[in-house]
Amino acid sequence: MHCICKNHCTSADFKKNHVTTKIHKNAFRLGFFRCRKCEVYIKGVNYCPCCGTRLATSPRNAKCKRALKQDIGRY
Repeated sequence: MHCICKNHCTSADFKKNHVTTKIHKNAFRLGFFRCRKCEVYIKGVNYCPCCGTRLATSPRNAKCKRALKQDIGRY
């Protein structure tokens, strides 16, 4: 099954029902999860309501993972 973005995440109704952000700095620390298909950070759900993929709970690269784990101010 191929999951593609249906562009529901850009609508006003979606933003009204879900806490979202496009800003990546400190998003994982603030409790947001990232949808890899839609490239949106969403709070409070495990699967993207737009495309149905499982959300990423941590950064992918090692530098950002270390910064998140050690609570370094910049990443």
